[in-house]
Amino acid sequence: MSGLVGMGFHIPITETLYIDFEGLAGAAGGGGTNVGNGFVTQFNTQLGVNFNERDSIALGLGRIVATDGDFRANVVSLSYIHKFSLFTRSVN
Repeated sequence: MSGLVGMGFHIPITETLYIDFEGLAGAAGGGGTNVGNGFVTQFNTQLGVNFNERDSIALGLGRIVATDGDFRANVVSLSYIHKFSLFTRSVN
């Protein structure tokens, strides 16, 4: 299990195609994994396709590494993204 925070970049390639880069860091452990003191870093790249302004899918590849242990793993993800807003401002 892990709890990570970080930041990234979203780069549009065309109106429908984009690429994302992100770096994350945080705590991880459990399940007998050797993460040493529990601190890990993760870097990901995603290639995504927008269906409309709110919905897209993305295929991602990355790597997670324990900074003080032997744990290292490749990460593969397939994500459905739906953008939503809790607060909107009406324009009259």
